[in-house]
Amino acid sequence: MEALDQLKRLARAQCSVAEILQSLGTTKPELDLICRNTFKQSFDEIYDAAKGEGKTLIKLAQYEEAINHGNTEMLKLLGKEVLGQGVKEYGDGEIQHVILLPPFKAVGEKPDQIEGTKV
Repeated sequence: MEALDQLKRLARAQCSVAEILQSLGTTKPELDLICRNTFKQSFDEIYDAAKGEGKTLIKLAQYEEAINHGNTEMLKLLGKEVLGQGVKEYGDGEIQHVILLPPFKAVGEKPDQIEGTKV
């Protein structure tokens, strides 16, 4: 059971399969056999699920850092990655930051481009 906990912990930390195998001192076929016999799941199934959990935990930590602590860099990153916010360059070379606010109106757009503009 301790090996499974270590496998999941390393996968959550986004370690590669090679890193996990090295840490556990085993081979993939050996570990896969143990996983199948003990947990009725393949190594890949356990690894993929734990890796997904890790990504979720990272996103949650980023969100909490941004919201609870007002981390502006994290707010910018989440705005860009999650909401598609960013910088828009117009044909005349003018650059403006575009911030989308519910109900997804573009703030900072040129007035003639707001109506019907897909941002």
